[in-house]
Order: sequence, then structure tokens, then C-alpha cells
Amino acid sequence: GDQDIDLLMRHGVVAMQSGQLAVADATFSDIITVRPKFSEAWNKRATVRYFMGKLDDSITDCAQVLVLEARHYGAMSGLGLILLARNDKAGAIRWFERALAVNPHMAVLRDKIGTLRKELNGRPI
Repeated sequence: GDQDIDLLMRHGVVAMQSGQLAVADATFSDIITVRPKFSEAWNKRATVRYFMGKLDDSITDCAQVLVLEARHYGAMSGLGLILLARNDKAGAIRWFERALAVNPHMAVLRDKIGTLRKELNGRPI
């Protein structure tokens, strides 16, 4: 609802979509400084940091999103993707399942869970 923040968010999203990840990171960081309780700025920065390969920083941001908005299925699925990037398939499945519990309409996650379970060949998660 804040025009300045909305403008910065659009700027950050455009920067992210055009591959200007450092610009996007800085933009979302600026928003967080001004509006630290704005969960979507944390989520967008987590996404940018994931794309930058800054997985620890992305995890930290996802965790903050979930502190601010416990049912944020985007952050939950993001944590699953981060764990998958770290080859922690069991951990990824757990976060994907949590995201599905909140939003059961994420068919892509359901498919991903099925694939991961097959890759684990029945090993316990």
C-alpha cells in the first residue's frame, strides 16, 4: 500500500528478471531496511540470493519470511529448493510437503516429491 515501497518492489523484480542480481539484492535490502516486517521483500531477496548461489543467506532470509508469515508456502518451497541444491533430498521433501500442506494446489511440488522419493529408493527420509 506504500507507493514508494511498491515502486522499489517493481524495480527489484525487474532487476531480478533481467539478471541484474546485485541490483535486485540491493533494492530488496533497501526495502527491508525501511520495512523490516514486509515478508515479501525478504522472500524476494531470498530468491535473488538463491540465484546468486548465496544459499546460507537465502536460508536466513527464508527463515525470516517464516517468522513474519508462518504460512508462506513460497518460502517453504524455496527452502526445499535450497536443500535440493545441496543434494539433501530428504530435507527437500520435508519442506515441499510443508508447502503442500499450506497450498495443496502446487502440482509441481507433488511431482517433485514423487521423483525425489523414487530417487531415494525407499530410503527413510
